[in-house]
Amino acid sequence: MVSKGWATALRDDEKEKLDWSKINYKGASTNDSFDTSFIDWGDISVAKEHLQAKAYEVVDWESFDFHSLSEQEKQHIDSAKVDYARIFTQLKT
Repeated sequence: MVSKGWATALRDDEKEKLDWSKINYKGASTNDSFDTSFIDWGDISVAKEHLQAKAYEVVDWESFDFHSLSEQEKQHIDSAKVDYARIFTQLKT
């Protein structure tokens, strides 16, 4: 599974070929070059539940740029899995 030093070095066509449901998100998120905006939410939305949970867990939803996603990509994000409580807690501080 891909986890280190890869995200910024990948071309768009290479990102398209990745099976994003098989990424080690916990490992990848510890790397400075990992960018959650690269995640293919279409692949995540059809992955097994525990794999979806791992992807949603590593995203910093407070700083996630929804504007960088197409309308089609946004449709694949399950808002029930977004950690809004963390966002609101950070907004209060």
